[in-house]
Amino acid sequence: MTNIKINSIWEAWVDQVSKILVLVFGLTGFLFSSSANTSEYIFHNISLEEGLPSLEIQQTFQQSNGFIWFATSRGVSRYDGITFRHFYFSPSSANHISNNFTSKIVEDKTGNIWLATEDGLNRINTDGSIDIFKESDGLPSSWILTALIDSNDRLWIGTAQGLALYQKSNNQFTKIGGASYISVNAISETHTGDILVSTYEGLTKLDLDGVTLVDVSINHPKFELFRNSYITEINSLRNGWVAIGTEYNGLFLLNFETNEIVQYNQNSGLMGNSVASITQIGEDQLWLAHYFNGISILNLGSNDISSIKNIPFDPYSIASNNIRNIFQDSSDTIWIATDAGVSKLRPQQKGVYIYRALPNGKGL
Repeated sequence: MTNIKINSIWEAWVDQVSKILVLVFGLTGFLFSSSANTSEYIFHNISLEEGLPSLEIQQTFQQSNGFIWFATSRGVSRYDGITFRHFYFSPSSANHISNNFTSKIVEDKTGNIWLATEDGLNRINTDGSIDIFKESDGLPSSWILTALIDSNDRLWIGTAQGLALYQKSNNQFTKIGGASYISVNAISETHTGDILVSTYEGLTKLDLDGVTLVDVSINHPKFELFRNSYITEINSLRNGWVAIGTEYNGLFLLNFETNEIVQYNQNSGLMGNSVASITQIGEDQLWLAHYFNGISILNLGSNDISSIKNIPFDPYSIASNNIRNIFQDSSDTIWIATDAGVSKLRPQQKGVYIYRALPNGKGL
C-alpha cells in the first residue's frame, strides 16, 4: 500500500516536471526562433569596456593604411582591432584637438586626417602633429558640420555659416559664394564630377565657375516635396543615381540625366522617415540608418525592403535602434555607429585584419 502511494506520488511529480520542461523549452524555442526571424545578422558590439571613449558614435572611417577611426562625442579614436589611440580636447597633450564633439572624418591623398568638430577643423598630419583651423584661417564658421575630399583631392568644408574650399598654396580657406551664412549639412561628388551641396534652403551644386552655388531643379511632380525637405545625407551611387536622405520625408533617388525622382518612406516599407546616413553595400543594396528606428535595407533591383532592429537581451543584436552612420571597410566588414557603441558585422568568408602602429609609436 505504501509502495503504491509512493509510486503514484512519484509519477505525478514526474508528470508535472515534464509539463514544465516542455513549456520552458517550447517557450525558449519560440524566443530563439523569433529572434532568428527578426534578424539573420550576428553582430559583435564594441563599447566602453573595449576602450571606446564614449558610446555616442557619430561616424566610422577607415584610413588608407587600414586603421579604423571613430568620431565620438568625446573625441576621436583610432582602432587597430585590439587597442585604441584617443585624440581629445586636452591642451597639454600631444593628442590635443580643438573640441571633443566630432561629426566627420576624411583623409586627403597625402595621408592627413581631417576632423570636423563643433569648434574648429583639425588636421592630424602624417607625422602625428596636429593643426587647428578656425575663422581666422578663412573658415566661415568654426562650427564644422561636414567635409569632403573630392576626386581631385580638394577639401570642401561645410560649416554652420557656409561652404569653404581649402587652398594648399597658403594653408587657408576660401569662402564659396552663394552659401554665406547658410548652414551646409552635406556635400557629395557625383559620377560626372559635380559637387552637390545641401543647405537649409535645399539642394545646390557648384557652378562651372567653381565659386558659385546654383539651385538644383528637376522637372518632376515630386520635386516640390523634395525641395522642401531637410537634407541630412547625399550619396552618389554607382549606377549614376544620387541618393538623398531627409529628416522627415524618407529617401529620394534622383537621376539628373532623365529627370526621374523616386521616393521611399514608411508607407513604402522603410523603418522610419528620418534617414541619418546612406551606404551602398554591393551593387544592389542601400543600407539606411534611421535615428530611432534601426536599419532599412533597400534592394535596388527588386525594390524589396528588409530591416534590422535591436532585439532586447540578445547579445548578437545591433547595440541600439538609434543609428548615426553605416560604413563598409575594405574587408567588407560593416560598422554600425549608434548611441550605444559600435556594432560590427563581419562577413564569414573574409579573414580578420589587424593593423599595427609604427614601431616608434608615432605618426599615422
